[in-house]
Amino acid sequence: MPRKDDIWENMEYFKEGAETTFFFFKGREYCLLNFSPAHDELPEGTPEHARIYDVETGECSGPVFEGYYFISAYSNPRDGKVYCFAPRFSAPRAWLTAHAMDYICSDDLIHWSKPAPVIENYNCGALLNTGVTFDGERYVMLVELRDTGKPFSIKFLESRDMQHWSLIDGALFRNNITYLGAGAIYYIPEDNYYYITYLNEFTNEETGDLNYDTHIARSHDLVHWERGRRAVLFPDYTHPILGGNGIMEINASDAEFIEINGRVKACGAGGNQLGVKDRFTCWYNGTMAELFKSFFK
Repeated sequence: MPRKDDIWENMEYFKEGAETTFFFFKGREYCLLNFSPAHDELPEGTPEHARIYDVETGECSGPVFEGYYFISAYSNPRDGKVYCFAPRFSAPRAWLTAHAMDYICSDDLIHWSKPAPVIENYNCGALLNTGVTFDGERYVMLVELRDTGKPFSIKFLESRDMQHWSLIDGALFRNNITYLGAGAIYYIPEDNYYYITYLNEFTNEETGDLNYDTHIARSHDLVHWERGRRAVLFPDYTHPILGGNGIMEINASDAEFIEINGRVKACGAGGNQLGVKDRFTCWYNGTMAELFKSFFK
């Protein structure tokens, strides 16, 4: 199980849809899952897309945002809509070709707006994963980038209306030594911190192979960062990846978190970062503020 320091409970694994976002909408819990022929058992020619599951009933929507991947969801209680964001690729599974990002939105999870641009002609690298939070005054978006001539990094955008976005000057998170990616962002008003979680690459001391866990960092201003003291989620080397023909897990990444009745549900991707994936959920017995703060003690 992808756990560290035994803080996680009720681990479950699932085969499909490794890239996940949980959200509440009109009092119900939903889960957006990304699907791709590269990872999921789909009919020949099926485009990449998302589907939205009602967690209580298990009902599943039809394809959403077809032709896109790395789709994230943000439920906005201030306007009663759910927004989905995703990089715009030049071709199916061309995941390092996105120099633009689009969004769609819906007020009923059935009828969706046409894709509209968030970013156009970004020439400093390829756009990948995203995440959105609200800090009481503005919406802040995390964007994972494969920079031109540099390691992967995370930059940040801001918006007042969820439709018009601009880069925040000086706001950057980077690891100049190893690969990082697949970030999520949360603003915690109790301590006025932005918290981000991200995939961290490290060398397994026993095997010498590259492995991947989830780390955390926090900032008051998105410029100056403090890194957590230990991993948030860690791969379970005894777990055979579902549908992986005996391949063992070396990855716990793409984490997302949602607070439900004073407890935190975490979800993320298992797998091996080489095309074989499953996904997991697990629970922390405390609030999101308590969970995130605990990694800095």
